[in-house]
Amino acid sequence: MQTSQKRKLEKSVKFTKYLKILKMNDKTSKTPNNSGDGLTIDGDHFKILINNENQHSLWPALKTTPNGWTEVGFSGSKQECTKYVDDNWKDMRPKSLTAQS
Repeated sequence: MQTSQKRKLEKSVKFTKYLKILKMNDKTSKTPNNSGDGLTIDGDHFKILINNENQHSLWPALKTTPNGWTEVGFSGSKQECTKYVDDNWKDMRPKSLTAQS
């Protein structure tokens, strides 16, 4: 597999994984989807969270950060936050697994 194909595949896997994290985290939301409210995944303002395994997540900016996650100090549009995650989450493996290598 060529390097460019491998990078595309890695980005695709990364995107899919953090979308799954977002969906899992948003299951507790009872707020109706209202674009722009900062409370739902369909809103337009997000913050980036990270857990102790170095996994990243987009999170609605006005929702309380869940236990086990820490705000990294970056917030913005979904596009800006997605770019931040792509630029900063280079290794999809959990921190505990990378420590073993």
